[in-house]
Amino acid sequence: MNSSSALVVAALAAALVFAGTARARHVAAPVVTLDAAPAEFSPNGDGYRDAVRATITVDEPVTLTIQIVSDRGLVVYSNGPGVVAEPGEVVFRWNGKTSRKRAALPVRDGRYTIAATAVDSTGASAEAQAEVLLDTHPPALVWRSVPSVVRDALRLGVQAHDLSASLRLKLGLVDQSGTVMPVRGVFLRAPGKLALVWPKSRVMRLTPQAYSLALTATDAAGNAGATTVRRFLLDHPVHSRVYARFSGVGRHVALTFDDCNSAPAWSSILRTLARFKLKATFFCPGRQVLAKPELARRTVHEGHAIGSHGWDHARFASLSYESALQRLVEDRNVWWKLARVATTPYFRPPYGTFRTSTLAAAGRAGYAAVVLWDVDPQDWRQPGSSVIESRILAHVKPGSIVLMHVLPQTAAMLPSLIAHLSSRHLLPVTLPELDRLGTPSPGGWHATGSG
Repeated sequence: MNSSSALVVAALAAALVFAGTARARHVAAPVVTLDAAPAEFSPNGDGYRDAVRATITVDEPVTLTIQIVSDRGLVVYSNGPGVVAEPGEVVFRWNGKTSRKRAALPVRDGRYTIAATAVDSTGASAEAQAEVLLDTHPPALVWRSVPSVVRDALRLGVQAHDLSASLRLKLGLVDQSGTVMPVRGVFLRAPGKLALVWPKSRVMRLTPQAYSLALTATDAAGNAGATTVRRFLLDHPVHSRVYARFSGVGRHVALTFDDCNSAPAWSSILRTLARFKLKATFFCPGRQVLAKPELARRTVHEGHAIGSHGWDHARFASLSYESALQRLVEDRNVWWKLARVATTPYFRPPYGTFRTSTLAAAGRAGYAAVVLWDVDPQDWRQPGSSVIESRILAHVKPGSIVLMHVLPQTAAMLPSLIAHLSSRHLLPVTLPELDRLGTPSPGGWHATGSG
């Protein structure tokens, strides 16, 4: 082969190599990536995680086809035959429907695969995928166990059903007067049979009384569900303080009613309070509660507060520690069994008499407040409705605890008393309300033989 022939052969070889390299470069598949967020979404129109946002990136001009496939292999969405996309990012939003048209239909809850297929001008293709969970239903929660009485930690059992792999569970507590208690902390759990413990160190900070309990669960898509409401009685020892009046409560007073001996008077007092849309506090011995269960339930149902007056109106100053404790526990338990409420944390000793062992027994039974009074019209002597009213108006002032009894003369004068209190801009509220508003004080009280 002469030199010229060798040059031709070399040139042909070089051309073949160049052509092969160019051909190889053109048939290389495009690079495509897909990122979908949030991983769980809920297209229910609440403005939170209503759609999933898929960010697709390609490195060269391509025809981009997007398909969404259910976990059963059914294609529920497609933009075929695709769209032309330049190098860079393409953003796609899916709202959980079969297409973007008006006739689009919502798809069922479940797991879906978003697939992006990129085809370049040579026919080379590549695909990227991401899995998302569409969940429009709130978690379903069913109680498995709730204690009736709690003396240390609060231990709960619940069955949770949801598509999400993780739930945020939060405890809600409302005390007997309707105050929502601040509860910190969130339980993170997967659905299934769940055992939850609210520690003793937190439970013991609550005042002994009856509480309403509910558990809420929120899944990653923002759907929230809740259990039914249950009630439990919190029982633990406390330090008892003597209350006779309050300061720092504005122009509020507490109307309190003892003994509950007269059913007609009790019913009349409740009607009057309902007519004026006011709440009061009742101290009824356990025996009277058992004797008049419908009136007791009505008192609680209409939103009035209750406290203990002992089981049988015994004079606590003459009782032993053990006898006092027994009467306080029995009185509390009869209210709990009858109406799922508790007399704790308020105890008024009959006649206003007590001794050191009485305070110790009250604290052991969960009564944080031994409630006396600073206004006593001695209505138990039945001096006449006008006399009872004038005695109250002569001494009542902001923060007063007014002692009255469930008797006919007291019931008869109550509408007039409320009107006169209103004219003085004094608003009757319950003892728990006064407790929230201000500071209790034992000052102003002296025993008069009433109560």
